[in-house]
Amino acid sequence: MLSLSSRRILITGANGFVGRYVIESLVAAGYGIDNIVCLVHNAHQNDDTPGLSVTGNISNRDQVFDLIESIRPAAVIHLAAVALPAEARRHTQTAWRTNVDGTIALADALLRHAPSARLVFAGSAEVYGQSFNTSPLPIQEDAPLRPMTTYGASKAAAEIAIMQKARAGLNAICFRAFNHTGPGQPADYVIPSFARQVACIEAGQTDPVLKVGNLDAYRDFLDVRDVANAYVRAIAEDVDTGPEPVFNISSGTSRRIGEILDALIARSKVDIRTEIDPDRLRPSEVERAAGDNKRAATRLGWEPAVPFDDTLQAVLEFWRERV
Repeated sequence: MLSLSSRRILITGANGFVGRYVIESLVAAGYGIDNIVCLVHNAHQNDDTPGLSVTGNISNRDQVFDLIESIRPAAVIHLAAVALPAEARRHTQTAWRTNVDGTIALADALLRHAPSARLVFAGSAEVYGQSFNTSPLPIQEDAPLRPMTTYGASKAAAEIAIMQKARAGLNAICFRAFNHTGPGQPADYVIPSFARQVACIEAGQTDPVLKVGNLDAYRDFLDVRDVANAYVRAIAEDVDTGPEPVFNISSGTSRRIGEILDALIARSKVDIRTEIDPDRLRPSEVERAAGDNKRAATRLGWEPAVPFDDTLQAVLEFWRERV
């Protein structure tokens, strides 16, 4: 059996928000940095990515096959995606090519050139969509997939394709990750958007008015480090994924967006008032989302470990350092 330090691990989308945390988690678990291969989309983004970086397009089938044939990984953590829902909505064809065609190409390449490798698919809770409104919460993995967004639909399609190929011998595990955040997440997402505004106000760069949208939705939030640890845990050789290798990665509880905002403002060094921004005010088709994580706890030995208050503080400090 190969030691952890010598098992070659491929991470697609390694230069994205989650990628660097996955790399840190791999190293902490004993994997050798020289055996971590990072597939990145743009060559100029390679500079800060640890391990061996290769440039390629996950939706280019020939490139994917050549890459898998050349490195023959022991495992692949597949993060590459058009992940921002608004971007997926604006660029539908790109989202489907990347999220679906790219995933299928990767799965087929593994079946041909590295059939024993485990594929870890970073899916999304967005696949549940309308089921959040009709199923008991926290939602379980057997709830129907009823996506309501381009992003959610593309992730659901990719997951279905993986499960079909698993029946043909693909060694795969699919995660449905709920909302996660941490230092380095772009301000397009709700928590870093709030934290960045707080930091800018504290620095005197803007008036003490924080622009907000819909604050009444409830969402299940995790720290990105917990999500990264789940992905790394899934490639351990002693993990038995069971007959249905699909797992929620969630906290099991939901938090009101307005309460998260209040918690960030309470950490501020100045007085801040909020103001509704019509451009941000979009009614939520899902009022409350929460995921049951018992399957991941039972089969993978995973559960969230980072307190949410620590996560909020870390995000706020990240933006304070940058503004």
